[in-house]
Amino acid sequence: MDLGIKVSLITMISNIVLAVYKVYVGLIGKSTAMIADGIHTLSDVFTTLIVLIALKIAKKPADKEHPYGHGRAESIAAKILGLILMGVSLQLFKSGISGIFTNKNAPAITTLWAAIFSIIIKEIMYQATAYVGRMKNSSALMADALHHRSDAFSSIGTLIGILGARIGLYFMDGVGALVVALLIFKMGFEIWKSTVEELMDTQKDEGIREKIISVCQREKVMLNKDLLRLRHYGNLVFAEMTINVQASVSVEKGHEIAENIRNQLITEINPLGDVIIHIDPVIKIPMEDS
Repeated sequence: MDLGIKVSLITMISNIVLAVYKVYVGLIGKSTAMIADGIHTLSDVFTTLIVLIALKIAKKPADKEHPYGHGRAESIAAKILGLILMGVSLQLFKSGISGIFTNKNAPAITTLWAAIFSIIIKEIMYQATAYVGRMKNSSALMADALHHRSDAFSSIGTLIGILGARIGLYFMDGVGALVVALLIFKMGFEIWKSTVEELMDTQKDEGIREKIISVCQREKVMLNKDLLRLRHYGNLVFAEMTINVQASVSVEKGHEIAENIRNQLITEINPLGDVIIHIDPVIKIPMEDS
């Protein structure tokens, strides 16, 4: 089984158990913040399910209708995750406002232990999912990891709110829910924004760009930097570039130069899926700036 799918299945099952536990403890212990925290964890179940579907689609090979492959299924999934997080945060914000004005009871001690337990479990989930996400260069897994981290942060807010309510500041339980909502909204917006940039082909990956330039300089290939474009498809990057060759060079020789540098780039730069190279004939190759 694919490692990304495996870690997603494990975290999804863990979230189901954790969500039921937190909502139950929140209801019994009379804590608005804990109930909100449990609902947030329940949303993790649905988002992880989206990630599982996206990972399965993204693994499909390129075909006639999708010549670049299906990698952007991960970007679409991450965008959906961001929107879900923002939607959940608005609902929790409403619950927090209500809790500030209506809560007149101190939550039970069990809600305190539940918050501490949740922080530990969700941080473990974050570390495991982020590790696999970085290893596979998966935007969907990284978005899911950040969702786990947001749940850990929300449990910290819940913990603070419950502590305040237990010392007589009853409104603090509602304030804890508000803190949770704001943290979730911020994380959801950041995930959504990053995936929109990817789907709009925003040129932000300077690391890969610099590597391409470096390889071309080493191989003495004159690259037109202004016409170097990168396009992200899930965990792969596709490049389009223009190189200059002497006008006197034959078509066959020009093709050989382009093919050699293409193979070199794909071999040396790991996320690079393919490179499309256009050749411009010039009378005189300009000297590279030192």
